[in-house]
Amino acid sequence: MSGISKLIRLCNIDLKYRRIENEFDTADDGDSIKSQLVALKMNLNKFVGAVSVLEKKHDQIKEKVRSGVSEKKKMESSLFSSDVDSKQIKNIQSHLKKITEHIDGLETTELELMEKLEKYRTYRDKLSEKYDKMKEIYGGIIAKYKSLVDKSKTKLSELKRSRDVLTSTMDEEKLTIYNKLADRKSGVAMAEVEGTLCTGCNQSISTSLDQRLAEEPEEIHYCNNCGRIIYRIKIEQ
Repeated sequence: MSGISKLIRLCNIDLKYRRIENEFDTADDGDSIKSQLVALKMNLNKFVGAVSVLEKKHDQIKEKVRSGVSEKKKMESSLFSSDVDSKQIKNIQSHLKKITEHIDGLETTELELMEKLEKYRTYRDKLSEKYDKMKEIYGGIIAKYKSLVDKSKTKLSELKRSRDVLTSTMDEEKLTIYNKLADRKSGVAMAEVEGTLCTGCNQSISTSLDQRLAEEPEEIHYCNNCGRIIYRIKIEQ
């Protein structure tokens, strides 16, 4: 394999390496949806807590209503007892009126609480459903991302081994020139010439350079526009 052919192969390896790295860097790692999940979970927890508080209040009011109703029945029973006099009857009736008003107030509060509780439960359940769906989506993204990471690591490891084997057989001077150019040209040190067009900068090379490239294909030639090493792919006859 000639020196230029080795450089072309090295360039192709490096381009594949950069492409895989770019795919990895731009892959969806779930961070965006994770932040949404965290915010949604906080909101859900808030409504779960609110529902719990309302349920306790509702239970307390129900207990007060039961207690009031029980007391009312006892008062009503004593009202018709033969052991009470007219004065006691009047006091019992007055107390009954207060108990009835208290029970009515509690039942009104209970109804209001039940309506509020129903709204909060409905919203909590909607948030819970939304959270579960988003969590499922997040799980899928993470699984896909982990799979990409594993595949990328394998491919990058294989490319690195191929690069090490190739560079161990290359001319040191050419390799140094290539590496320095790669550093200056964002990793792309070489470009193919198609016709007279350098594919690295999409500019036409000069006529004299085109002639030298044809006459000396194994020598290193630089694009007179972008400065990359240029080459033509030999077409077998």
